[in-house]
Amino acid sequence: MNDLSKRPVFTQQEIVNELQKVALLDRILAESGALTLKHLNDIVSKIDKNNNFKKLDDLVAFIGIRTNVFEVSFDLVKNHSQEFREMFGYLINFLCDIDQSKRNVDVVTQVIKKFNTVS
Repeated sequence: MNDLSKRPVFTQQEIVNELQKVALLDRILAESGALTLKHLNDIVSKIDKNNNFKKLDDLVAFIGIRTNVFEVSFDLVKNHSQEFREMFGYLINFLCDIDQSKRNVDVVTQVIKKFNTVS
């Protein structure tokens, strides 16, 4: 938790690319429900023509580091709820804004308890 010295900076194009990928996966999962990674990749390949994800490994890597948006259990992927996403965003903003010396598990737990209905 102590390696958050400053907020990351992204170019406008990086933000656009990120949003395109998240929106694509978000829409597919919202329409289809939970899917296996392979099935999700098959659908993405048909819709996206490999523009954003060239291979299954690219998709798996993308989803794997976006635990605020997607939930993965074994080989099954689904969207996190909007409430969970908001809680996660709030937590990250809070941690970026709080003094580094005050970042600890107790503080994180207190912040998460504010969102106790989120699962």
